[in-house]
Amino acid sequence: MPMSSTIAASPSTTVRATSRARTKTARSSSIADAIHDWSPNFLVCADDQSVSELHRLHFLTANGPKSERSASLVDLIERSLGARDGFEFTTRKSKLLALAESLGVRCPSTAFISEQHIEHQLEAATYPILVKADGSWGGKFVRIVENANQARARISEFQLPSNWPTAVRELLARFVPPSIAAWISRDLPAICLQNFVQGSPANRAVVCWEGRVLAGVSVRVHKTVYTFGPASVVEIIDSPEMSDAAEKLVNHLKLSGLVGFDFVVDSENQAWFIEMNPRATPVSYLGRAGTDLSAALFFELTGINPCSQLAAEKGKLIALFPQELQRSSHSEFVSTGYDDVPWEDPELVLAVLNSVMKGGILKRFGMRRRNRQNSVIQRLQQKTSEGT
Repeated sequence: MPMSSTIAASPSTTVRATSRARTKTARSSSIADAIHDWSPNFLVCADDQSVSELHRLHFLTANGPKSERSASLVDLIERSLGARDGFEFTTRKSKLLALAESLGVRCPSTAFISEQHIEHQLEAATYPILVKADGSWGGKFVRIVENANQARARISEFQLPSNWPTAVRELLARFVPPSIAAWISRDLPAICLQNFVQGSPANRAVVCWEGRVLAGVSVRVHKTVYTFGPASVVEIIDSPEMSDAAEKLVNHLKLSGLVGFDFVVDSENQAWFIEMNPRATPVSYLGRAGTDLSAALFFELTGINPCSQLAAEKGKLIALFPQELQRSSHSEFVSTGYDDVPWEDPELVLAVLNSVMKGGILKRFGMRRRNRQNSVIQRLQQKTSEGT
């Protein structure tokens, strides 16, 4: 079960909660007004927060006053994301993995941290293990730990307010136990422990409609912006196991739209399902001859088959813009591997580059800290190879 604090709410805490609720309601109203003004036929989310906002808007609208406008809005969100019964699974990592396992999908063992049994869980765990928090994206709330003390620190870090800088949360977590961190935080995320699988990250991006996969593309990740972070260099692959896992989950949850499924492919070429991203992912634009996710969705919605020019070569390393530049401005792929730079819109390219190059000391420290996880993984891989 998700952690919950037993501390009684103070008047100041109640005021903050009321203020946050008003802000969220205002945000939902703004999104609803924008949808009404533009009258879209379909909504495509590009990040996890957009998905969360649509889920909240759906809940408020479905449970609010009934009108033609509210009914249309609820229908649009469900048409774009899928059946409402599947919404919860998109943000609850361990619940989704339990479902996937029941469907015959290979998954690493995953369990929620329980406030009452946290010490027993940490002492009984087989390390190394991953500590993950719900409600996060881009691998920012994922850590590999080698013992119970490291796990406690990471749990404290994830329980501290998510709007605090990562470097600050990491520093305080060294001294603040999980119980105190839970008391400080405004919203406690559900935190889980997941067995660590050694291998290469991989992703299956699909476009689906009412539980049917229309098209998909699978990639093996060669480089990431930081450890457990977004992919920056990928290679298109064929993986029947990844395709089958994605189809099972899409069918069961009755998903619609663009969805990404994250895997780890081990040394025996077995694909382990890790988590789902209910949105467009960085590889959604990729495709091969006859496989174009956008074209497949357009055809489903309009009945018109657009001309597609996608024909990426299997085995070719593809750098993603601007992720590979974020990873390393000196990367060999910066000048030779980019396929997706929107050169036709130089102002956009410049804006993206300016955003990538910005970053104060806290951001640089955070990047270095995340990449230190690589040394842990490399050490584990070395131990494994020596053991074999």
